[in-house]
Amino acid sequence: MPCMAIDLFCGIGGLTKGLSLAGIDVLAGFDIDGSCQFAYEANNTAEFICKDVTNIRGAELNQIYPENVVRALVGCAPCQPFRDILPDIGKRDILIINGDYYIHLKDW
Repeated sequence: MPCMAIDLFCGIGGLTKGLSLAGIDVLAGFDIDGSCQFAYEANNTAEFICKDVTNIRGAELNQIYPENVVRALVGCAPCQPFRDILPDIGKRDILIINGDYYIHLKDW
């Protein structure tokens, strides 16, 4: 079975590009920053979806994935802009916050 992915916190698509180059088809990238859409879609074949990942539900992800594929849900922690918003938070805490987002998606 082929592996297909959805990229959370996709930004301009660095992780999506890397996965694609490794042979993993990325179906969509989610990011709250709409200014990333042009670069993301210009450099990747996946659809950019401008949405806060805390508002994504498993059913929405299920509609994106086709039948009979290995499903990968991937994401990179927000870096500099996220750190500027919450200056007292460390890298370890950012990973925990992102982990919480993934836990909310367990039902998919």
